[in-house]
Amino acid sequence: MRHCLPILLILVAASIYAAPMRHEHVEAEIITETQQAVPGQTLTAGVRLRMDKHWHTYWRYAGEIGYPSAIEWSLPDGYTAGPIQWPAPKIFEMAGLINYGYSDAVLLVVDIAVPATAKPGANLTLKADVSWLMCCEECIPGYVEGLNLSLPIADSAIVHKTNAAEFANARAKFPATSRRWHVEAIATEDFVTEEIYNQEKPCAVLKIRVVPPAGSTVPAKLTFVPDSMAMIFEKLVQPLESTGGAGYLTLSGYPEPEQPVTRLTGLLISDQPWNADSATTALAVDLPLLNAFSEIAGASAPVVADSAPVDSDADSGGLIVLLFGAFLGGLILNLMPCVLPVLSLKILNFVEQAGEDKAKIRAHGIAFTLGVLISFWIVAGVMIGLQQTGSAVGWGFQMQNPGFVAVMTVFLFLFGLNLFGVFEVGGALTSVGTKVKTSGLSGSFFNGVIATVVATPCTAPFMATALFAATTMPPQIGLLIFTALALGMACPYLLLSIFPEFLKFLPRPGAWMIRFKQFMGFLLMATVVWLLYVFGTLEAGQMGMTLMLACLLLTSVAAWMYGAWGTVTNKSATRNIARLCAVFLVIGALGIPFLQPTSGWELFSPERLQELRAAGTPVFIDFTASWCVTCQVNKKTSLRESTLDRMHELGVVPLIADFSKKDPELLEVLNGYGRTGVPVYVLYGPSADAAPVILPNILTPSIVLDALQAHVADASQ
Repeated sequence: MRHCLPILLILVAASIYAAPMRHEHVEAEIITETQQAVPGQTLTAGVRLRMDKHWHTYWRYAGEIGYPSAIEWSLPDGYTAGPIQWPAPKIFEMAGLINYGYSDAVLLVVDIAVPATAKPGANLTLKADVSWLMCCEECIPGYVEGLNLSLPIADSAIVHKTNAAEFANARAKFPATSRRWHVEAIATEDFVTEEIYNQEKPCAVLKIRVVPPAGSTVPAKLTFVPDSMAMIFEKLVQPLESTGGAGYLTLSGYPEPEQPVTRLTGLLISDQPWNADSATTALAVDLPLLNAFSEIAGASAPVVADSAPVDSDADSGGLIVLLFGAFLGGLILNLMPCVLPVLSLKILNFVEQAGEDKAKIRAHGIAFTLGVLISFWIVAGVMIGLQQTGSAVGWGFQMQNPGFVAVMTVFLFLFGLNLFGVFEVGGALTSVGTKVKTSGLSGSFFNGVIATVVATPCTAPFMATALFAATTMPPQIGLLIFTALALGMACPYLLLSIFPEFLKFLPRPGAWMIRFKQFMGFLLMATVVWLLYVFGTLEAGQMGMTLMLACLLLTSVAAWMYGAWGTVTNKSATRNIARLCAVFLVIGALGIPFLQPTSGWELFSPERLQELRAAGTPVFIDFTASWCVTCQVNKKTSLRESTLDRMHELGVVPLIADFSKKDPELLEVLNGYGRTGVPVYVLYGPSADAAPVILPNILTPSIVLDALQAHVADASQ
């Protein structure tokens, strides 16, 4: 019997043994925490990846470049595998590109539900196809198919001592969840400039506040790791300030996000454990972006975002100035040529209806004011509703979107031309406004509505500014701006209905109104200049600004055509053709700023390479991928426009071979050069029988330029 025991142990060990599988620089193996699977219970399994020295794989969110490892299980009927439980990642940085992943080894833990119908005494075989991306100086997609492990099914399970230590180590790195720490995030209206691929981009400032529980201290170091792309501008150093018993982490928002960023989700990685009973230094967070930090005990007075509620001390001064400016703008509307002549007629209409009863005159003035207010509120509601449906990307984030900035620039430029008199809109509406007569308080109310509509042609420049503000600020601020604008416009009507004897002090209409309107046009053009500056920071470079100016030139031609031939003084056919041409010109102009020149690269194909080689044309091939860190760094530092210009001077045709997606044909080409991953850089000289020159994986501008000189320029002499 004692001789049988060693044999039995060997058989048990053999029953749960499976050889690991290797692809290039990573070894994969399935392991389990227990030696048996038990019916109706959870079997904790995992795929262990062991990386060669200097190589790494990626976390569930790889960062700016890369993609995560994946496991595709093949299990018997009734068995189900849960999601991967990811340990907290390390942070890798290369030439400013941030990535998250694992070096040396990682255990990707997965819980497998064993059905209650599983029969003890039978064997369970776990099978999986595993894929990953491994990177060092080059990046290689890795995969193994048919990775498997067999183990017995039993009524009870024995812990696998060696594997159990690995699972415990993996769990110690799982992100913690803690209600003892108070963590919040706010979005401010401040912006900071960050350099992205050699272009300066404005990024919104975000802040995370961390308040420790009693007996704990603020960590000396904190790093927020997002769990998805386009959430923040990722960088290695995130400033942390400790004050008033709390830590404040400052982040840069992602420039030009395609979707609104309303939450920060991911990990907060600290230099100390988050919980006393755990060694993990990663805390899982899901933080809505608030307008202001809340008042809580143990922290100093809250830091308030610039977009905080209007009663905030930190923002009340700026809000008062903004509302006063809107009110003043509403007053100025009454000095426009299509408004001032109507004003006196409306007040006299109040007096005529009410006779000498001052109370009735005031009632008509109030009703008229309500009509103006509600009209403006309707416009405000429409704009805010559009914003909330997702067309906006958070307060202030629109100014990170070059399309939004371009449209607003053209919009305000057009109204500036309108004020200069290049074209007029709605001149006939003014006469309509003077002829509309209604009676009673309801009539005065609708007169207020009609006055707003009639005034639209002249109020459009100011309305445009209000719309601009409403789409770049919180809803409550946008509504207040429209209210102040409406009160400013209605103020003279209300005051003159209370004091009709002051009508004699109103300025007489005259040529001065035209000059005043033109002066206001220069103020709008000043706003256009500022928007051009913002656009320049988003679409950096001389070409981007030149295209934007060409857009404005075409817009001015459209306005001129409308003003010359699109008015009611022209024949119907002429008027319709001019208006149609003007509309098409403006639509075409809006597309001009985004007519960026081609990159100068041709797409690689074996046929194209063969054609160029047969003609004796020198060729440079860039085998690259979107997930390859080194590829992106080389593109940023060494394959820039100046390098391409040198290639074109020497007659070199640059070809780009994109290996981002699995491509067996392209892999075969890479194998022909003795490589299995990217980047690979190949240069052919001008001779048709020239041997390929393979450049190093890590490039510098001098390496590329020296190779071009030696193998193309000198070889051509």
